Amino acid sequence: MTRTIGVALLGLGNVGGGVVKLLEDNSAAIQARLGAAFEIRAIVVRDPAKQDRVIEIDRTRLTTDLEGVVKRADIDVVCELIGGTTLAKRAVLDAIAADTKNVLVDRPKGCGTVIRGDQRTCCSASSPLKMELEHALRALLA
Repeated sequence: MTRTIGVALLGLGNVGGGVVKLLEDNSAAIQARLGAAFEIRAIVVRDPAKQDRVIEIDRTRLTTDLEGVVKRADIDVVCELIGGTTLAKRAVLDAIAADTKNVLVDRPKGCGTVIRGDQRTCCSASSPLKMELEHALRALLA
């Protein structure tokens, strides 16, 4: 049976929509290469009722509950894709504080040192995001 890795996206703008598309379009290749599948389980947005989205998405996954999402037991990887700095920084620090989370950061945005740990990862997407997703998955499967 293929292991499923729960993903939470923080933000669904151009970058968030691109991540959704990347994961959907490459799901078979990711599963074949890494032996596990990513499943987007939650997407934190400012306005879940917004109609004009970059990408079509299952609206049941949309929420405004940032704190609740990063604490969910079924979320293994948190991708910070929020514009701005204040909320993004808080989101990253909250996700890192949730012991079992791997955290991918769009830009460090004042988060200080980029951290890589055995089970927790906080890394900048200045490296190709696909490589960072693979790194996070490998850490989870180790």
